[in-house]
Amino acid sequence: MYDFKIVVIFFLKTLLSWLIIRFQNRFFAKVAEEISMGVYLSYLNESYDFHINNNTGILVRNFITVPFDFMQRILMPFISVISEVLVIIIILITMLFYQPMVLVFLLLFIFPFIYVY
Repeated sequence: MYDFKIVVIFFLKTLLSWLIIRFQNRFFAKVAEEISMGVYLSYLNESYDFHINNNTGILVRNFITVPFDFMQRILMPFISVISEVLVIIIILITMLFYQPMVLVFLLLFIFPFIYVY
């Protein structure tokens, strides 16, 4: 019976992780699309002289590559750290209800060594 509970817990954790990753990917794509579209529309509203005086390759890079680089290098790592911290908090809260002595041991003996490291 105990093995079944572990399998169910891992299945639920995997399902939750899959849903979170799916939501994150949709969110990242939407943010990059909105940034890209905003830059593109601002370029459309610029004067003819603006387009003559600026390199077209740089303008195209600014609304195609830069938003996706922002998403991959800044937004995705930030959201990943936040989601991992939330998972750790959920695990700790669950341990508080089901195994409070193990949690106390972790907090008193193991976490200080992690902090020092």
